[in-house]
This record gives sequence, C-alpha cells and structure tokens, in this order.
Amino acid sequence: MRQIKNYQIHLWGRIYGATMEIQGEEGALFFEKTLQTKYKTSLDKGNASLLFPKFYRAMLSEEIDKKISFWLKKLDLPHPAIGYATMKSRWGSCRPIRGRITLNSDLARYPRGCSEYVLVHELLHFFHLHHNHQFYKLFDLNFPSWPKYKALLRYPRKNTLLDS
Repeated sequence: MRQIKNYQIHLWGRIYGATMEIQGEEGALFFEKTLQTKYKTSLDKGNASLLFPKFYRAMLSEEIDKKISFWLKKLDLPHPAIGYATMKSRWGSCRPIRGRITLNSDLARYPRGCSEYVLVHELLHFFHLHHNHQFYKLFDLNFPSWPKYKALLRYPRKNTLLDS
C-alpha cells in the first residue's frame, strides 16, 4: 500500500514543503520546486519515522564531505573517522585517541555555518582536549565567526527562517 504525506522540512536554516511517499520497504522525499533534491532510501519494515533521520544524516554527510578537506589541510590534521548520530544533548563529540568525531545529524536543520562550526570545534579537540584558553584562541584564529554559530545552535529562533 502506498502512503503519501505532506511535511515541512527544516534544511540548512530554511523551511521547505516536502511530500513523503512510502511504498513497502522504500521511502522517498520529494521537495517543492525551490529545493532541487530528491531522497530515496530503504526503510526497516516500512517505518516512515526512520526516513527523516536518514535524510538529515545523508544531507549532513554530503555537506561535511565538501568542507573536511579544507579544514584538514588548514589545521594539518589526518582524516579522522566521521560518524553521524542523532544526539539529544550534544552537537558533536571527539575521541582524539581513536581518531574519531561524531556529528549530530540534526545539524542539517540549521544554517550551513553551524555544521562547519561544530566540525571545526571537534577538529580542534585534536589539539586541545578541554575548552581552555588555548582552545578558544585557536578557534578565534581559525574560525573567527564561531560565536555567531554557537549562539544560533544554543538559542534558535522559533518559527523564523535562520540566516545562512
């Protein structure tokens, strides 16, 4: 049986109309004309609630793939393993000893600069484990606009479009 539902999707700080189509084990999101994206995936037992986390993970992964090379070269770091998860109380985490960072998939809902801010934040933990003076000095040096994006993530404006 085919199910069709209409939704509003928050992506990169904007709101888009989307249509979700579920048929058996397949799910797809189709967006209004202003967003030229279509997303298809398989669903476990046709569970439509899994479509949105998978969608946000895919969008964030695509965005991070575009940015990571620049930052690794600028910071002179080897490529860490990057994971994506839905987290309730964090935007990211870093395990320097394991060479791994994890980013919250919900970052795809916010302006692109927010995901870059969290990426740089986690990469800087390879230099300084704690949020000390040296950590923020390095942050200021490499990504001076970070306070703007930190504020957007901490105090998102409700029911308004966020600036990119």
